[in-house]
Amino acid sequence: EECKDDVTPGTPEFDLEKMNTQGMSLPDGNPCKLIAGVWIPQDPVRIRGLVIPQPPVAEGKSAWASHAWDGTDSELGAGTTYDSVRACGDREISRDLAAATDGHIMDSLDNSWDYIRSMVGLSCAPLPNGEAAPMGVGVEWESGDVCNSVVEHTMTAAKWMIDQGKIDRDFHMARDDNADCNSVQHGLSRIFCDLHCIRDAVKAGDKAI
Repeated sequence: EECKDDVTPGTPEFDLEKMNTQGMSLPDGNPCKLIAGVWIPQDPVRIRGLVIPQPPVAEGKSAWASHAWDGTDSELGAGTTYDSVRACGDREISRDLAAATDGHIMDSLDNSWDYIRSMVGLSCAPLPNGEAAPMGVGVEWESGDVCNSVVEHTMTAAKWMIDQGKIDRDFHMARDDNADCNSVQHGLSRIFCDLHCIRDAVKAGDKAI
């Protein structure tokens, strides 16, 4: 049943929903079970009159949430086809490019940080010393030192915010990557199912002879 045209991608009769239904019903160990998946809708939770929608739950080995990091919306997908394998790899490439872009920006900032700090600090050098002596007795302070201290603390806070933003973005990217399909695993599952069907066809042909 799992090798018929209506559950085989690329044939005119192909039905993705039927492929997933058929695949989910297969016993463990059948490679075509690895290409099937489904998203199960969940009932909303009601708390004191509030209705809180719940996200669907994935079942099966081939269900994913797409995350391309190229501006496209995330979508839920299920069922391994030749097109889905390619799309899976395309999204991996987009995430790799986004990660490389982030890394380039952060490396450029790190490389320039000391220079930026020194240039900002130059504005403190010409400041005159401060003095407060309302009754002839008072205090004097180095305005340049005060300015440098303010600059240093401001630059440290800015660096922390930038670094923390990168940490958060890296985490979200890793989480999205984990939720999406893996092109190698996805592709191998499709190949194993196809080989299973070829093997069955060969055995059937030999038996007919």
